[in-house]
Amino acid sequence: MRVVLVNPPDELDQVLGVGTEFIQKYEPLGILFIAAVLIEAGHDVVVIDAHAENLKAADILERIEALIDQAGSHFTVVGFSTLTCNGAQVFDMGQQIKNRYPDVKVILGNIHASVFAKHYLLSGCCDVVVHGEGEYVVASLVERFADNQEYDDISGISLLTKDGEVKRNLPDGYI
Repeated sequence: MRVVLVNPPDELDQVLGVGTEFIQKYEPLGILFIAAVLIEAGHDVVVIDAHAENLKAADILERIEALIDQAGSHFTVVGFSTLTCNGAQVFDMGQQIKNRYPDVKVILGNIHASVFAKHYLLSGCCDVVVHGEGEYVVASLVERFADNQEYDDISGISLLTKDGEVKRNLPDGYI
């Protein structure tokens, strides 16, 4: 499967103004660890880092759409690292992706997504929220998506049940 992992832009420039030039850019280690596990499992992984490339949400959506069009919506998963400083943009991007490509699976992870999992899931901007360490959880999800299998028993996720209720599975533990 094609998996697109995104370190989205944040809204710190609106809060800090010119002070953002003093914010150090950092490697998105969480999604890079997830990418490594997925690549090892044989998946086609693309990482988009808005901070490293100075991308806006519109730029990211344009890239994601091109990647989906190449691979096909049935074979694409998009994952976002979601923090409070980018939560609103992730919400909007997730909704746009799900509206245009309903077959694409959208996964959110990181602390903000975990705290607001119910809101994100009920809004329809994602299919799954991953809680805690995501390397093997995301790998299990992608395998199930690729085989068109149910995934509601995977530990460490929240998802909507067929009845429209939010279900949160307990995590396995730490890696």
